[in-house]
Amino acid sequence: MMGGMRTRMLLLLPVLSATLLCGEAAAAHRVEHQSFAVQPGCTVRLDAYRGAIQVEAGADDAVRVRVTVDYVTDNFAQAESVLSGFQLAAVTAGNEIRLLARNPKDSGTRFTWDKSERPRVVYHLTVPAHCNLDLQTPDGGITVAPLRGEMRARGDLGTIVFRQVDGSVEAATRTGNVIVSRCTGSVNLKSVQGDVRIGTVGGRASLQTVDGDIEVQTAYAAVDAATANGDVTAGFAKLADPSRIKTSLGSVYATVNPSEAFSLQAAASFGKVLAKVDVAATKGGNGRSKLRGNYQGGGPLLDLKASSGNVVIEAGEPLFAL
Repeated sequence: MMGGMRTRMLLLLPVLSATLLCGEAAAAHRVEHQSFAVQPGCTVRLDAYRGAIQVEAGADDAVRVRVTVDYVTDNFAQAESVLSGFQLAAVTAGNEIRLLARNPKDSGTRFTWDKSERPRVVYHLTVPAHCNLDLQTPDGGITVAPLRGEMRARGDLGTIVFRQVDGSVEAATRTGNVIVSRCTGSVNLKSVQGDVRIGTVGGRASLQTVDGDIEVQTAYAAVDAATANGDVTAGFAKLADPSRIKTSLGSVYATVNPSEAFSLQAAASFGKVLAKVDVAATKGGNGRSKLRGNYQGGGPLLDLKASSGNVVIEAGEPLFAL
């Protein structure tokens, strides 16, 4: 299996289980299980036509896929038709598994706003603790348990959550939040309408949203963050490279390690720059709309801009190990 390429077509069995609900409605339910032998450091790619994705770490070197499909309807024949159309193709190549989920009978335009008329699809993946992921779903959230590897996730509607990653994370969604609890490497997180939040990040952080807040609790490398409508909050445990933070409609709140030296360039077009650390000003001043200066003799540039809000800089906790 590991040396070549093999394709499997996983089809849900034509037999449905049903449970009668109130009135004449029935809940049609279907579950599919498959497993694959892999090696540590494998790559798993899942392209889902819709549905939520949940990933957890297993105790062995195997990838297990469990798909559940639930459909509540008063037309059991319709449920049978839609659920029987679900297909999951699996392609294995070397130490990589590619999963492609499609259902022509559950796709296309629907002239209704009632989401309950569509089946609920959930993909449960169990992967080795060391595993690279590439996940995509246009309609559903993505949740990933602590793992080691390179992570990618994309969605259109739904929140993306990574618990802890020993590696890097690249995630983007159109409507929903993007949340990473902890990442030892770099992160590239984007949303159009939603918040972007990360706890601790060891590598470079690129964070972007149009309508939402951005929060970095503890950063050990450069931060590039921008939002059009929202606040940005960033805590710097270390300042080794230039960082840039910008918001158009909101405020910037920066907390810096008092043992770190840096140069500051801050501007608040319709607000004030409030420095609660001892910055030696070279232009502007504390409490004004602009402040340029150095802290502890200067160092990497900290560039903070708020077009319609305040910029606040204050001292945080001393540096601690990641």
